[in-house]
Amino acid sequence: MNPRLILRQYENWSWLHQASRDYWKIFVATPYQRSFHPKKKVTGHGGFDYIEVRDQIIAESLERFSREMTIKTLDSNVPLTRRRAEYHYAADAGEGFVPITESIVRDILDADLLIADATGHNGGAMVEAGLAMALKDLAHVVVITQDDPEDLHFDLRVNPVVHYSMCSVPDAISNVSVALLRAGSAFFREWMRRLNTIKTLLTPEATWVLNGYGIALHDWKPAPKSRPPGLFFEAFPGWFYYDRGLCNQVIQELLRAQLIWVRYASGAMAYADGKIPKDPVKGDEWAAYPTPLGKMYIEMVWPRSAEHGLTIPNAVIDYYEQEHGKLP
Repeated sequence: MNPRLILRQYENWSWLHQASRDYWKIFVATPYQRSFHPKKKVTGHGGFDYIEVRDQIIAESLERFSREMTIKTLDSNVPLTRRRAEYHYAADAGEGFVPITESIVRDILDADLLIADATGHNGGAMVEAGLAMALKDLAHVVVITQDDPEDLHFDLRVNPVVHYSMCSVPDAISNVSVALLRAGSAFFREWMRRLNTIKTLLTPEATWVLNGYGIALHDWKPAPKSRPPGLFFEAFPGWFYYDRGLCNQVIQELLRAQLIWVRYASGAMAYADGKIPKDPVKGDEWAAYPTPLGKMYIEMVWPRSAEHGLTIPNAVIDYYEQEHGKLP
């Protein structure tokens, strides 16, 4: 397992997942024991039970977090929509040793936020927390513990550590949810920074094409089994037909930025309404469509308003998933 190689291979993949999800994906790094050995008992507590912590602390904190974060984002211009939160564990049942595999590293990279329970200084939980702090923004990692926070390694205390006790569950829920709100706000700020960075790097021609596509899709009504109109054919700038060199530059630029994907099918020429002629000899089909990240970018740069109404139909994402597989 090579985390650096996984980051290089799946960083853009995780961007697309985060852009398309309508829920918060929270990875929880924790010991998977139902109780510690007596030598590792938590001071002032009879032991550690990750099922108890999950059901009484994590689940309730996420419910409060998602409710309050939804209210905050509705009043902002963040193009990410999150209505609920889901937690993900490396193991959802049983106890004992859970090996850290490539799929776990991918889950950590794909998650929006990570909660690391440092109670008992469990080695596996510490490794997962370290991976998250290396692969993600530090502000997206929330460290909680029933131990004395001062006993933790200083690297884990880069962010404020949330101390909690099962003897005071309401206070624990309040403190953990506040820390999650802070991490969620940092997550949104990071996404806005990413999108604004893209905006400063795109050429005027690429921006013009994306704007034209958003306008073209405004009046498009998805029909059963139809696919969205192709990006270039619907925006149809004049130079698309007369300056193929410039067109190819724009295509490569948008592909590198992960804003579009390309579909090519031999023997069928696509029309703007998504229908395919009966005679397959008429030519091949080539079309470009926005990725989930591209959809988000268009909606951020040209936000929905009563005057323009440039909201892209969700059918664009449905078609992406049809061709590439369901996004988790």
